[in-house]
Amino acid sequence: MTKPNLLLINPWIYDFAAYDFWIKPLGLLYVARFLEQYGYECELIDCIHRPSTAKDKFHTGKFPAEIIEKPEVLKHIPRYYRRYGISPQEFTERLHSIEKPYAILITSIMTYWYLGLKDAVAAVKAIFPDVPIIVSGIYPRLCPEHACKTIPADHILGVEPEINCLKILDAMSGMTRNYSEVEFDICALDHPAYHLYPSLTSASMITSVGCPLRCDYCASHLLQSVFKQRPVDVVINEIKYYKETFNIKDIAFYDDALLINPETHIKPILRKIIDQRLSINFHTPNGLHVRAIDDDMASLLFEAGFKTLRLSFESSNLERQKDSSYKVTNDEFSRVIDALKRAGFTKDEMGVYMMIGLPGQSLDEITASIEFICSHTIPIRTVQYSPIPGTKYYDRALRECQFSDSDPLLHNKSAFPLALNAQGYAAYQTLKEHIKTLNLLLK
Repeated sequence: MTKPNLLLINPWIYDFAAYDFWIKPLGLLYVARFLEQYGYECELIDCIHRPSTAKDKFHTGKFPAEIIEKPEVLKHIPRYYRRYGISPQEFTERLHSIEKPYAILITSIMTYWYLGLKDAVAAVKAIFPDVPIIVSGIYPRLCPEHACKTIPADHILGVEPEINCLKILDAMSGMTRNYSEVEFDICALDHPAYHLYPSLTSASMITSVGCPLRCDYCASHLLQSVFKQRPVDVVINEIKYYKETFNIKDIAFYDDALLINPETHIKPILRKIIDQRLSINFHTPNGLHVRAIDDDMASLLFEAGFKTLRLSFESSNLERQKDSSYKVTNDEFSRVIDALKRAGFTKDEMGVYMMIGLPGQSLDEITASIEFICSHTIPIRTVQYSPIPGTKYYDRALRECQFSDSDPLLHNKSAFPLALNAQGYAAYQTLKEHIKTLNLLLK
């Protein structure tokens, strides 16, 4: 019997800026792996999959991009708006080249990227008008009402999207099964469905889901209520699979809490990477929980081959540190930087995520944080605040700032400073340029 064939799509990014830091649609790839185990065949079109070039450092680089007209609600932002990824023509050609699918699954990531999803749905409907479209991802999870009004899909899934997707597909195909025995558990899956790509030079992966911390600006706990770590051997086998199957050179860990429970999780993983001499460049684009790094951890990270360390340090302000779950104090940060330098990490391999534009955050607070981080001679990577529905800071932004939640496009980090007024926007741009200059002085 022929397996029902599914088309999975990761749509374009529509934004003022985007860069490929090993970005892959992990949620969609895990869903594909899950559905394959239940009798479905999957094909993937990743609109932002970017073939690597020789110029890329660690296989990162710029997406192909095209300047497009800004939506009306973003007209006031003095920046170009772009479609990042393959051209619409290439997307249409890819759709015409495949067999008519049984159903089409389209993911979504940032709430303010929904225009890429909307256009992908329209393009699919023009070619396969009678094929059911199922949409899921972060956008419909956090903005369900807006998604249902805006995206003309047959099914828009929020809660338990993986199980509900399987039920919808089974109902269409006439399959029956005992759903009380069906569980979608990323930690139990061996790896995402990377075999759906024609070629790979890098991969992103996770060793855990969720986060036990409850930072006021973050939605991790809303999207995944339970923090769970994958078994050490499963993680190691996944890394070896990438190495042996694709000859992967670079792997990025996208955990929200990679270093939590270090003695039973990440340290054993690092020791096995070292013992088995896997010779891969590892990266942490999501930022590390600094407090968990001691001398032993620093040495293990260095020996295992970590080349890009991003450290989470939102602010040197004590009240702000409280809002980020007291993840690290100033004294602890200084201790950790010293430990990493002793282990062998250079300033070029480290970077500190510092937040700007938070509701109630003064320019004096940001300036003090800049001075504190610069005293450690490490580059600053600014993280511009983006309002996320359901978080405490989102409610605070609505109360205290000239922020409207009329359209998820306004969640964009480039749009929010304008809610603080034009003078605030100009001040943040000046600060960002100042930080760029300071970083250049470290070269």
